[in-house]
Amino acid sequence: FIVQNHDPRVDQQAFLLLATWAYSFSSQVCTEFGHALVLEIGASQALFGPWPDLERRLRSELDMLGFRHRLVAAPNPHAAYVLARNHDGLGVDEGQLEAALGQVPIERAGLPKVAVDTLSRSGLRTLRPVFALARESLVRRFSPQVLAHLDAIRGRDAAPLAYFQPPDRFTARIEFEYEVESSTALLFPLRRLTG
Repeated sequence: FIVQNHDPRVDQQAFLLLATWAYSFSSQVCTEFGHALVLEIGASQALFGPWPDLERRLRSELDMLGFRHRLVAAPNPHAAYVLARNHDGLGVDEGQLEAALGQVPIERAGLPKVAVDTLSRSGLRTLRPVFALARESLVRRFSPQVLAHLDAIRGRDAAPLAYFQPPDRFTARIEFEYEVESSTALLFPLRRLTG
């Protein structure tokens, strides 16, 4: 096998491309979650149909663009991010959120490592028993960021997010590893660029 050098600029360009693409589905696209995009889809469902239809369309277009992905719908962006780290294709509403989050393993919940270690030593393996702990106990034992994260994923008192603004100008480039001899060979890359 061939190991190629990792180029952070290429990753950033791909992420910008995805954020710009996602903007065609929602004007509220958030890029603050590391290697994940979060979209507000409530209003989008009026245009694209309910979650299963929108999910199919997103998957189809992401496949055509050549990106691996996981898709999750949840009532708030923080919950969607945590659930997407653990599931693919899940769609939960407000009434199902607590149960879905409760099944998430502690180490995959986005908590700081110190909190994960402490909770694991206490015998807690998923978020369900963490949610059952008294709030005063959590405040005494953990940093404020732990409680803020738990509140955010449950849709309580989350800090506002900054939304992506697409650039005023768009440029894209595809480099060929061979000489193109016919216009037919350009069809796929041109579709990808214009898509």
